[in-house]
Amino acid sequence: MTAAVRSEDEASLRGLIERCSELKGELVAFARSARFDRWLTPLLLEGAGPERLLDEGEAIRITDHFILRYRLPDGSTVVDRFVAGRRDLTEAGATAASRFKRSDRQHPSQRPKLTGSAGRETRYRCGNGPL
Repeated sequence: MTAAVRSEDEASLRGLIERCSELKGELVAFARSARFDRWLTPLLLEGAGPERLLDEGEAIRITDHFILRYRLPDGSTVVDRFVAGRRDLTEAGATAASRFKRSDRQHPSQRPKLTGSAGRETRYRCGNGPL
C-alpha cells in the first residue's frame, strides 16, 4: 500500500513539475510577444550597455524581472495579465503561474545558478540573436 501511494505521489509531482515548466515557457513567450516589446526591449538594451552585448544569464534575469516585477502603465505585471487572459487555466494552473511571482522574491543566494548552454557563456547582440 505504501509503495502504491508513493508511486502515485511521485507521478502527481512529476505531472505538476511538467505543467509548471510548460506554463513558464508559455509565460516567457507571452512576455516576449509584440504587445510588450515597447517595455522589454529598452530594458534589454539598457542591460546590454553601449556595446549592445548581453550574456544569457543577464538576459534571463532581465526578462524574469520584467515578467514578474515590472509594473506596466496600469500597475499590473506581465504575469498578472497572463493569468487574467488565460480562461483555460485551472485554478491550480493560475496558482502555479502566480507562484512564479512569489519565487522571484527569494534572495539571490537562494535561487539556482544560471549557466549558458553546456556551461558556456553565451553572449547576445541585442536585436540580432546569439553572436
